[in-house]
Amino acid sequence: MKKTLYLTVFVFFSLLVSSVFIQNFQILGIEVKKTDIISELYFAELTDSVNTNSIIKENEHSVDSADTFKNYITDYRIDSLHTLDKFNNALRKTEKDKTITRIAFLGDSMIEADLVTQSLRYKLQQKYGGYGVGFMPVVSQVANFRESIHHKYSSNWSVLSILKNLGDKNLGLSGYVFKPKGVSSVSYFAPEDKYDNLKQFYTIKLYYGNTAPEDYASYLENNYYLNKTDEYNQVILNDTIPVDKSEIVFHCSSSANIYGLSFESPYGVFLDNYSVRGNTGIPLIGLSQSLLKNIDSVMQYNLIILQYGLNLAKPETKDFSFYTQTMIPAINNLKECFPNADILVMSVSDKCYKRGGNYVTEPSIPLIVEAQEQISKETGCAFWNLFRNMGGTNSMSKWVKDDLANKDYTHFNVAGAEIVGTYLYNQLMYNYFNYLKSQK
Repeated sequence: MKKTLYLTVFVFFSLLVSSVFIQNFQILGIEVKKTDIISELYFAELTDSVNTNSIIKENEHSVDSADTFKNYITDYRIDSLHTLDKFNNALRKTEKDKTITRIAFLGDSMIEADLVTQSLRYKLQQKYGGYGVGFMPVVSQVANFRESIHHKYSSNWSVLSILKNLGDKNLGLSGYVFKPKGVSSVSYFAPEDKYDNLKQFYTIKLYYGNTAPEDYASYLENNYYLNKTDEYNQVILNDTIPVDKSEIVFHCSSSANIYGLSFESPYGVFLDNYSVRGNTGIPLIGLSQSLLKNIDSVMQYNLIILQYGLNLAKPETKDFSFYTQTMIPAINNLKECFPNADILVMSVSDKCYKRGGNYVTEPSIPLIVEAQEQISKETGCAFWNLFRNMGGTNSMSKWVKDDLANKDYTHFNVAGAEIVGTYLYNQLMYNYFNYLKSQK
């Protein structure tokens, strides 16, 4: 019995020493790879942190049973030794010094209503601090559907969008700008039955652009004149007593540019959901570089995630060179405007269509994934292969069968989106953990 115990202890410490000090080596021409027992222990901890109701689902939908915690993020930057260095540096500082780490998550209908992002945000805030949903638009198509915050607004808002008003230099990073007509209002209410980190509003910020000198917003009993002259400005409406609801009334001319509000706390991780239904990502090229740089000076993003591709998918499309040729300059523009942020390109998820009585992956999906990885290489960005992470070919059919996706065989439902958010959280933590090891 003692011999077995001694042997077990000896093997464990041998593996521990090899994982720290010994790199890959060769014996008789055969490569022996480094054993990383620390990472294995870390991922055991990650497994424990995943919702127990979804961990079985995750394993079922992986490429194989060992894939749940494999690394699917590849960083194509040539000026960095480690994946997502800028984000990891910011996260480490938040962890040590209680600062802010901020993420912009741009995408299409897959993430609208805070799907995917709400579970990712919750896990990051649980581990590194922070309260609140971050950025909120004034007007939203999914205000009645979103669970992470409740939202209503008056009917007299004019909405300009990246899909209908491409080229308008007032469009924000969200893809929208809102213009009040006379006296306009918007209200937000904290949910009572969702995540603990969303049940109160701590800090409330308002973002606006060009306005007239007499324009102002009313919150509680205070009037805030919107008289700053930059293209993107911030005014703090509340940072004292936490509240569970807020109503902001705008007394502005029709030329005023209102971008939205943010609900957050003095420190922690904040994730802003910028979803535009029907967006392919290509219209990003039309956003004003001057305005984006101004947004960066206020928001100070550390990571920008791009989730697009579903609106490109058609069974008959075989050539996506038009997509790579337009997305490369669009992403390079983002890199120039947000120099302190890493950019992570997220591949399209699987999408199935009916063929011969069965639902199978549309032929264009693997081609889009290939194009997105090529775009990442050409722009020097990180790339996350969600398509492979969720199970690859025909996987969406399995997700629908297991009540994790809608019967359009395109979109995840709430349960499925939570799993995808967990996938991405695990991927980010895998890379953050390796970053921490490199700093020792």
